[in-house]
Amino acid sequence: MRIALGLSALVLAATGVACSDQTENNESGTAGRADELGECADVWIDGETLDAGYQGCSVDGQPELPSVVTCESGDQFTTYDDRFFAVLGGEITEASAGSAEYEAAVEECNAA
Repeated sequence: MRIALGLSALVLAATGVACSDQTENNESGTAGRADELGECADVWIDGETLDAGYQGCSVDGQPELPSVVTCESGDQFTTYDDRFFAVLGGEITEASAGSAEYEAAVEECNAA
């Protein structure tokens, strides 16, 4: 039940104020600059480190802007393609959004 609540809180936070400012900044800062963003396939690699200043990546020349959620700790958590997640500046993990590994990360993000 706690995991479901944590996941619900993350989903709500992702659609609320916590990430809206970050998304707005990314939209104005990266729109039209897909050529300056790394290819998503080159950025989102399991076990690699996600850049602390991550502002998105590109697929076929089109920008993929992140939805960033601020965790209780102040860390910023994001996902890509429903199969990768990471804290900005942290290790990238390949795990689906419904996996136990993902849910544990969401619960840790929401821990007080």
